[in-house]
Amino acid sequence: MSSLPFGRLFAELWGSKNVWYFAEEVFLKAGGKGARSAWHQDTAYLPWAGEHWGNAWITFQPLTKQYSLEVVRGSHQGAQYDGTTFANPDDPTEPLYGDGSLPRLPDVEAERALDPAAYDVASWATEPGDVVVIHPRSLHSGPAVDAGCPDRHTLVLRFFGDDAVFRALPDVEGHPFARNGVLFVEEMAKLNEGEPFRSPVFRKLV
Repeated sequence: MSSLPFGRLFAELWGSKNVWYFAEEVFLKAGGKGARSAWHQDTAYLPWAGEHWGNAWITFQPLTKQYSLEVVRGSHQGAQYDGTTFANPDDPTEPLYGDGSLPRLPDVEAERALDPAAYDVASWATEPGDVVVIHPRSLHSGPAVDAGCPDRHTLVLRFFGDDAVFRALPDVEGHPFARNGVLFVEEMAKLNEGEPFRSPVFRKLV
């Protein structure tokens, strides 16, 4: 990771003296059969706040805008919504926590069906080697695959910088995500609300 340019890229993008690597995630939609990913914010699932967070979204096939990542422009500066469970195809806004501490997700696709201009949605055609960078608080979604784009292999790398702080998730009793999320749980338990997001477990790139 240290030999790749992401540390310098995010340092310049944010104006941050330091950049750390958080983790990666891999997504696969193949065979022309894969539904749209529900609209969501990653910060509903991870205890993150602050300006210096970034997802590097990388695909390994050429994509037209129709099949590329979609992002509601400027939504990272808006409301923090409850997450979706991703478990109910009949309700893509089914709340992850449901305790009322966070507003329910809007049904972006239903609203766009009624009014295509309801949201300012950005998307970009990409070629292998391109990187799309978004703030993880942005409302975003991955479109379905079909015969026009049967496969989409995606790698997401996650980074943070100086202005990254810990934000406790809704503390719903018995909920697997309660307060700390499900990644680096022991490290997250050592942080308090609003403290700088730091731990020796995260590799410093810059």
